[in-house]
Amino acid sequence: MLTDKQREYQRRKQKEYREARAARRQCRVCSVSLPEGGRLCSGCKAKAAGRMARYRADRVSEGRCPACGAEPAEGYRYCRVCLDGLKVRNQGVKRRRRECGICEACGVETAWKAGAPTCTGCKDRRQENENRTNRKRAEEGRCTGCGRERDGSNKRCAACRAKFRAYLLRARLACLYHYGRACACCGEREISFLQIDHVNGGGRRHREEVGNLYAWLRRNGFPEGFQTLCANCNWGKHLNDGVCPHQRQ
Repeated sequence: MLTDKQREYQRRKQKEYREARAARRQCRVCSVSLPEGGRLCSGCKAKAAGRMARYRADRVSEGRCPACGAEPAEGYRYCRVCLDGLKVRNQGVKRRRRECGICEACGVETAWKAGAPTCTGCKDRRQENENRTNRKRAEEGRCTGCGRERDGSNKRCAACRAKFRAYLLRARLACLYHYGRACACCGEREISFLQIDHVNGGGRRHREEVGNLYAWLRRNGFPEGFQTLCANCNWGKHLNDGVCPHQRQ
């Protein structure tokens, strides 16, 4: 049985051996030469990966966090500390990938357009996964947004509906602040009356393609070809072949 002093001596000597091997560009475990650098040779890497896989499998079978062995968070495999650490690391990786103009999900392909977070393939896969999850939740009678129990016949629970309404309100206000906080025709400034109009028409077809117009404008950086009109001027323009009745007077 080793004493604490003897264990400390062993750890110190092992650390010195590893540092000396690293200085000689050797594997830190078996001293095999590593001309291309690195910490371990391929054989030691495989052994280490196998040990780690066994440790993780044992921890999972015992109902513990596979990373550190602590009690997992409710509804997760990992503990709360490890989840927070993973979240921070993943956010850093995604940020660096976006700064380089590559897909934040796969890190291989370029973004499908400037400023987009993912490539075309990852974007389609994300949408497919989201649609599949939403269909499964709807079939089970759960909220399609968070998976919790929904109230009544609504597809979303009250909390998700409130969150979605707040998101759409922020998108609408952002569009109005960008395109103008007053009607471009009559000068109406009441926010409740203002809408976004397609200058060259075709609004119905465009909304069928993109869904919510305010969210689409915000995601795409507020492109040109849109203006702010009040509800009366917008409807009058629709009924009079693209010309508001105010402009004919």
